[in-house]
This record gives sequence, structure tokens and C-alpha cells, in this order.
Amino acid sequence: MKSGPSALEKILSTDPGQEIILRNLDVTDYASLKRTNFSLSQFFNKRPLSFWMPKLAYYLAQAPHDNWVQFILKSNPNLLQVVFEKVVLKSCTVFNVTPFQLAYSGKDGEMCKTLFPFFEKKYGSDARDEMQKQISEMKNYHQPFDFTPIIQAISNELFNHGRDGETNTWILSKATLTAIETFRKDFDASQPKIIEKGMQFRWETLQELTDAYAEVAKQWRYDYKKCALLEDAVLAWVLGYLPENGKQHCNQGLFYLQKDNPEPLNRMQNTRDGRCFDESLKRRSADFLLDGTCIDVIGRAGGGEACCGWWAFAKLLSNKNFKLAELMQQRSRTKTSACIIL
Repeated sequence: MKSGPSALEKILSTDPGQEIILRNLDVTDYASLKRTNFSLSQFFNKRPLSFWMPKLAYYLAQAPHDNWVQFILKSNPNLLQVVFEKVVLKSCTVFNVTPFQLAYSGKDGEMCKTLFPFFEKKYGSDARDEMQKQISEMKNYHQPFDFTPIIQAISNELFNHGRDGETNTWILSKATLTAIETFRKDFDASQPKIIEKGMQFRWETLQELTDAYAEVAKQWRYDYKKCALLEDAVLAWVLGYLPENGKQHCNQGLFYLQKDNPEPLNRMQNTRDGRCFDESLKRRSADFLLDGTCIDVIGRAGGGEACCGWWAFAKLLSNKNFKLAELMQQRSRTKTSACIIL
């Protein structure tokens, strides 16, 4: 007989099992078996909040997953009020945030929707006010970034140094390489690493970069080398700072999330071709003798190299600019919970 509770339960659930096993148990053995079954169920039902807190933080922000957040909160509704003293993310460390503030700090609209029914159950008609109160406590440590110098350096690049003999990629001028190195150091320095009850990322920065790119690409007459260089050297570097929920959108492909019959957000941890998002951004460029490559976050081809679709980026950024709904659906009319409107 296979060992383990599931095998024993299967045997005991049949008449032969009851006849063969139970009839041979002493009363003390029977009592012990019954207590074991009860204690096992209590073991899973009565875990302390300290057991669930790191798991909740993980599925809220480190690897967002709505279903597992729902599972944890349904069993432990008091977790809605806890404060995470420290949550380590890839680009920063966030301190002293509630579960809702942790999701909101990454501008994860889907996760905010997931949390709303738990607020509604706990706070009733005051649910929206409580969420708004928590939002008002959030701070923004990020400042605008000036992309003008690096865009000008790329504009000045003549691509007249030939190709590398081993990789057949374009060799960039020393001035351009220096400008790229300076940009990356300056951008890294501009991104807060320690965030006390604040936002993880300034989405307007990505908007400003894509707007500037769209404008200068016209001036370049959409020269492939210049556009590809900006994507590999600059855009890829900025995308590395996206919160995890933003990376999940990019992994799935913005095209698939925004087409006429969109896919639901699948919370993909890797790109469609199975690659880690962050590691892919750091790979060697396919076009230049340079570390860094902009993966296909649009996704029309399912995960190729550099590709940029302004409409897709614009939709992503507009979705991240959400506010708490001023107009909530009437439960009596829709029989659904009120939600965050994106």
C-alpha cells in the first residue's frame, strides 16, 4: 500500500478498507487516527499571519497573481490591514505599505480590482473612502528625467566605423558609447532604491521617452539604425525598471492585450518564447557592438527583437493612469462589486 494521507483516505472510504483496517484498530489507535485527521486540518486552517504575509507580498508585487491573492485573503481577511515593513523588489525596496498600497505603488490596476471586494466586505459603504485614504498617504520620490543628451548623441552617430569582425554588428563611435554609458549611470542614479510608502516607478517617464522617440524618429525619417540604437541603448534600459505587473503585460505582448478581442491578462513571468524579461533586456544587441537589446514588448510576432508600436505603448500608459472610481456600480442593479475604473 502506498503511504500518505491520500492513499489511506482512499482505502478507508471503501467498504473493504473499513472492514480490513478499522476492525483491526484498537480503540486508542482509532482515537489517535481521528485526532490526527483533525490536527492536520487545523494545521492548514490556523497558520499565523506571519506565515502568510511574505506569501501575500510575493503575489501582490514580486510575482503578481490575482487568484493566489484571493485565496490568501479569503482565508485570512485580517491581512488586509497589515503593514509590510519591508518588501524587496527587483528595482527598489518598499517600506511600510499595506497590501493595497503595495499593489497601488506599482500602478497594478488589475490587482486593485481584485482587492476591492475584500475592502467592501470589511468596510461596507466606506470601502472606497478607506482605499482613497490609503492612496493619499502615498508619496512620489521620482523626478522627471531629461533624455535630450542621449537622443542628441544618437542623432550625431554616423555609423561610419564599420562592422565588428566576429559579430557583424555596427561599431559605434567612442562619443556615442560614452553618451550611452553616461545616460545609463544617470538614469540608474535617478531611480529611488529605498521607497517609504511611495510609488515604485514614474510611468510618465516612459510616456515622455516614447513621445520623444516618436518625434525624433520623424526627424530621422525612421532610419533603422538610429531607431534600433535608441531602443537597445535607452528604451531597454528604462523598461528594466518597470514594476513586475508592467513586465507581465510586456511578456504577454501589448498587442494581444489590446486587440479587438483581447486576451485576459495571464500574469506571464516570461516572454512568449520562454525568456526572462530582465535577462533578455541585458543581452548583447543584435545590431550593435553593445550590451542591451529591446525585446518585442508589443508581441505581434510573439517575442522577436526590437519593435515599437506607439498605439500599444499609449494604451498601456493610459491604463496605468487610473484613479479610484468616483462612480461605482450599483450592487442592486449589477450584483457585482464596485471596482477601480481604469
